[in-house]
Amino acid sequence: MTIHHHFLDEIETLLEPNESIEELVRLGVLDLELRLQESDTSMLSGEVMKSRPLKFEKWGAHRIPLALDFGGSFIKLAFIDPENGCILKHHSLAVKRTIVDKRLFQDVVDWICQQIDVFLGESGTICPIDYVMGVTFSFPLDLNGGLTTMGKGFILTDELKGAKVTELLQWHFDQTVGSRDASFSVLVSGIVNDSVAVYLANAVTNAQKNNISLILGTGINACFSIPASRLPARKLPADAKPLDTVLINSELGFLGQRFINLTGFDCTSEPHMPLEFVTSGRWIPQTLYNILKSYHLLPKVISGLEFDGKLVCGILDGSKTSLFDETQQDVQEITRFLIKRAAIYATAALLSILHFTGSTQSGVVRIGYVGSFLQHCYEYKNLIQEFSQGRLELVFLEHSNLIGAFVNSEMKLRVQF
Repeated sequence: MTIHHHFLDEIETLLEPNESIEELVRLGVLDLELRLQESDTSMLSGEVMKSRPLKFEKWGAHRIPLALDFGGSFIKLAFIDPENGCILKHHSLAVKRTIVDKRLFQDVVDWICQQIDVFLGESGTICPIDYVMGVTFSFPLDLNGGLTTMGKGFILTDELKGAKVTELLQWHFDQTVGSRDASFSVLVSGIVNDSVAVYLANAVTNAQKNNISLILGTGINACFSIPASRLPARKLPADAKPLDTVLINSELGFLGQRFINLTGFDCTSEPHMPLEFVTSGRWIPQTLYNILKSYHLLPKVISGLEFDGKLVCGILDGSKTSLFDETQQDVQEITRFLIKRAAIYATAALLSILHFTGSTQSGVVRIGYVGSFLQHCYEYKNLIQEFSQGRLELVFLEHSNLIGAFVNSEMKLRVQF
C-alpha cells in the first residue's frame, strides 16, 4: 500500500509557479521585448537570412570540412562529406574541466589533431590536406564572437573575457600543427551559437519547416527569426536591410528574472539564468539533491551516485528508483514535481516566442530540438505537449549542432572566397 507523506504536498506547493501558463506567456513576451531592446547578453542578432535557399557548395579535392560542437557536457567533432553535408565520422570528448582558460582550448586542439591523425591514417591520405572547421558554441558570445560569460556551471577566467573563440582556436592550431610538422592545416571558419546551428541545420535539410529551434540539455536556449526592422540599431547586422529577417540567439536561459518562482532549494550561480535553473539537465538534478538532503531522503550509501540528467530520467522511468531503497516512491514523486514545473516554464517560454514573433501558424507547431536531457526524458516531452494543449510538437534533430556548424562555415567561406 502506498503511504502519502504530507511533506510531498508541501514540496509540490512550493514548486508550483505563481502564475498560470497564460500569464507566464504574457510576461514572457514582455521580457523578450525588453531583452531585445536592452540586453547585451541575450536576444542577440545573428545571420541575416536572405531569400536564396541554403545549399551545399563544391569543395576542392584537398579541402575537407570539419565541424566542432563545443557543448556543456561533450565536445564533438565531425568529418563532413562536402557533397551532401552528411557526417562521415564523428567523435566525442567528455568535458571534465569547468574552468574555461587557455589550457582548456589547448586540450581541445590537441584532441582534434589526434582525431585528424587517425582519420588520415585510416583513409590512406598522403597529400597535404586543408581542413576548414566550423564551430558551434553553446555559451553566450558578444556580437564580435567574444567570450562574455558562461553558464551551465562553467567559470570563465579573466584572461579570456572578451577573447574571440575563433582566434583562440586558430592560434592554438597554428602553434600545435606547426610544432608537429603535420601534413595538414586547420582553418577555423565561423562560429555560431548552438541554437542558431540547429536552426541552420533544420533549414538546409528541410527536415521540418518552422521558425523556432530549441536546445534543452545541460542548458536551455532557442533561436528564431524576426524582421530586421524590429531590432535596435546597435544590434542590427551591418549587411541587414529593412525587409530582411535576422536570426536571434535568444539565450533563453536568462528569461524570467522578474517572474520565475525560485525556491530555497534551487541552485543559483552567476550568470543569473532563472529559466535555465528550473528547466535544464544541469540544474534540475542539483535541486533534486537539495530537496532530498533537506528531507533526509538520500540513500544511506551515496558515494558514486551522480545527480545528473541520466539519474533524473532513470528515476522517472523506474530504472533507477531502487537506488533509494525505502524512499524510492517519495523520490520519484518529488522528481515528477520538478519535471512538471520545468515543463510549465518551458512551455510558456516556447509559446512566448510564438507570440513574440507574431506567428500566425494554426494547428500544431513543430519545433526542432537537440539536447539529450529532453530527448531521453519522455515525461518532460509529454508534459510540454499537454501543457501547450497539443500545439507544440517536439522533433529531435540528430547531429544538428555539427551540421549547423558546417552550414555556417560554408556561408562564411562564400563571403571570403
